[in-house]
Amino acid sequence: MDITEQEKANTGLVWRKLGGDVTRAPAYGNFFAVVMGIGAQVTVVWYLLLFFFFTNLLSHVMVRPWLYYSTVILLATSGSVNGYVMGRVLRIFGREKDWKPIAAVSAILFPMFVTFAFLPLISLSGPLRLKKNLPSGEPSLLS
Repeated sequence: MDITEQEKANTGLVWRKLGGDVTRAPAYGNFFAVVMGIGAQVTVVWYLLLFFFFTNLLSHVMVRPWLYYSTVILLATSGSVNGYVMGRVLRIFGREKDWKPIAAVSAILFPMFVTFAFLPLISLSGPLRLKKNLPSGEPSLLS
């Protein structure tokens, strides 16, 4: 089959148009960069906790309360992964000039979400623990 020069030129033109659509920055690129950074941070913490489980570092009953502490410590120390991925995504889309406020949002948004997600759990565990440990004749805080 003979491919003419016109067909070759049209094929190149189609790829250039498609390439412009594929590499175009998203409308909310800053938010996308924040979400990508947070996702990378959560992924790193998830795989580190899985590593701890597979190596039986958190399998003993006495060590299980430390699971929450280790998760918080891992989230705090993996913030650099969040910043790195967020910065790379911003650079890919050409928005590296205004990275400081976006980094502040990324550094505050995710820890705030985790805090408010665990706050009801922590606030309910104290009174429930007190009620469980009291002898049967004494009143509790929940009754």
